[in-house]
Amino acid sequence: MFISSSTLRLSTGCLVPQNADVPSNTEKPIQPSFARLLDFAIRSTAGSTSPIVDEAGLRERLGVSNGRMTNWKYTRPISRDGALLAEKKLGCSATWLMSGVGDEQGHSGPSRPPAPEDTPRAISESQWQLLQDFDMLIPEEQNAIRKTLREKAAYARKIFEQMARRHNMPAPVADKRIEEVYGPPPDGSKKK
Repeated sequence: MFISSSTLRLSTGCLVPQNADVPSNTEKPIQPSFARLLDFAIRSTAGSTSPIVDEAGLRERLGVSNGRMTNWKYTRPISRDGALLAEKKLGCSATWLMSGVGDEQGHSGPSRPPAPEDTPRAISESQWQLLQDFDMLIPEEQNAIRKTLREKAAYARKIFEQMARRHNMPAPVADKRIEEVYGPPPDGSKKK
């Protein structure tokens, strides 16, 4: 028996009859940064003469390939370059787009300055890639990496303290320099 390609559709990598009942939960989850981008694009252009109404319109407005858009949607969060492109072409905040933190258009909020821990810090492309890779890991692997990094930082701090003592660096100067390089001690206590 011959089956015409028009009677088949692609579902989860397999060809199935057009009228076959395939569960909808086989869809890949959408990256949160992509969901924010598409939602912002649709809402912010709704009253304009050329509104964005779907992914194709967004892709066209940004001038990106279908593959890149699919990658943002399913595989990885939007890249820093992609977020900056969206900021330029659509007016959304790149920081908000990538992290979900802050105002979507980058407007300042309350008149008080943000606390240092609330202030996003600029990171390099390699740091951003590292964070994206880290987010792809399962929680157990993430915790193992955190533990290893804390141990390595504690060891580096210990070596620096030994070198400072060996070179007769005054304790307050050494403590200040250690905190500048490594941050506060992991337990939050200050040396006396």
